Amino acid sequence: MEDNILELGKEICEAFICGDWRYIPVSNLRHYERSKDVIRRCHICHSNIVLMKEGKDPAHFEHRPGNPDCLLSYNKLDPEKDRASVTITSLSDEQVEESYNFEELIPFTFRASSALGTLADIEDIERTQINRTLRKQLIDARCGQGEFRKSLISYWKACAVSGADKLELLIASHIKPWSVCDNKERLDVYNGFLLSPNIDRAFDQGLISFKNDGSILISKKFESAQAFGICEDLSVNIEERHKPYLLFHRENVFIK
Repeated sequence: MEDNILELGKEICEAFICGDWRYIPVSNLRHYERSKDVIRRCHICHSNIVLMKEGKDPAHFEHRPGNPDCLLSYNKLDPEKDRASVTITSLSDEQVEESYNFEELIPFTFRASSALGTLADIEDIERTQINRTLRKQLIDARCGQGEFRKSLISYWKACAVSGADKLELLIASHIKPWSVCDNKERLDVYNGFLLSPNIDRAFDQGLISFKNDGSILISKKFESAQAFGICEDLSVNIEERHKPYLLFHRENVFIK
């Protein structure tokens, strides 16, 4: 597992949010207005870090104090000047309680496997010969941010399925998976739903889908659907331009 997590590099860190350590892109955390209050650490050595802004290099973190023993270290630190690294492993009850004030960051966090996939997609975009504006739009869309997310918020204004309107917790989700979309489809507002985290995860995993009339389809494999607040009464308002994307989802993602 550590070898895989190492692939995330310094563009991903761990942040303590809602009582748990979660992976989050440094760029997302840096742009958060209360980022200085969020406890964060290196995802490899669990040492204290500072967030570095985007410049010649993408937004990333550096160890402070330096930790030459970390696998992510450049190992160019002067051992005579270097202080002992500060490892963050245990937190006070007060810090745990405080972490629940940052739940609006949850949509931007990942599990390890998801983070690896996202980072790989971003690297593919960076290698593509496209103009800077489109590159930024695609990267933001892959992270569920930027103009794609704004367009979905403007279109849906709440969770497309449940009606939950706590926008900070809603996820900008592609209907036709990112990996099989062309660049136009990746930015198309009709290829997206604004979803609550539980519904987004079920939709992404193919445990639910939707018919052309908007009624929900629940996989026979999803026996615990009701425990996650997902029932046959749920539906979504569908327009004609959603239908090709939903057809792809039903035929290629949905588990019948």
